[in-house]
Amino acid sequence: MVGIFSVSASAASITSEFSGTQNIEKGKTVSLYFTSSAQPIVVTGTNSVAVVKPWYTSGNKYYYRLTMVGNP
Repeated sequence: MVGIFSVSASAASITSEFSGTQNIEKGKTVSLYFTSSAQPIVVTGTNSVAVVKPWYTSGNKYYYRLTMVGNP
């Protein structure tokens, strides 16, 4: 299963350790973080495939949980 999501932060520089194609099985959750000068907005294509939720923030690092819930 391949999950697709996008990240943006208006007028901010943003980096992530999560890049390229990642295979995530249905029912699995992965943690990811972004380093950004402003809080990023993280969305998935549809909540019936994947759900992303903020986890916690530490300084300029923003942590999220991405859970695959359906079929792509």
